[in-house]
Amino acid sequence: MRFLIERKTNGLVGAFLTIFIYFFLFVFEWSCVSICIYLRIHLNGRLLDIYVRLTGKNEDFFVPHDLEISHAELDFIITKAEQWRGEEGERRKTAVYDYIWEEEVTEEWEDTASRDV
Repeated sequence: MRFLIERKTNGLVGAFLTIFIYFFLFVFEWSCVSICIYLRIHLNGRLLDIYVRLTGKNEDFFVPHDLEISHAELDFIITKAEQWRGEEGERRKTAVYDYIWEEEVTEEWEDTASRDV
C-alpha cells in the first residue's frame, strides 16, 4: 500500500491485469476440459480414434509385413483383446479363422509370375 501512496496511483492497472489473467486461465482450462470431454465421450470414442489415427506416428500402428504374423504374436494379440475392458465393462470378442488357399498352378500363371518379377 505504501508503494501506491508514494507513486500516487490507485492500483487500477493491477486489478485489470489480475482480472485479465484470471479470465485467460479460465477460458484455457475450460477449453481443455471441453475438448477432453468431447473426444472421450462423444460418439462413443470415434472422434478420439480419428484423432489418434490422424496425429499418430507410423511406429504407433501395428501393421505386419505382408499381413503375416507368427503364432506367438497372434496369441498375444488375441489375449490382450480378450482381457480388454471398456469404461462401462464392454468386452471384445475375438475369432480366428484358418483359411487354406488351394489353387492349381498352371503354366500360364507360372509364366506371368516370372515375368512380373
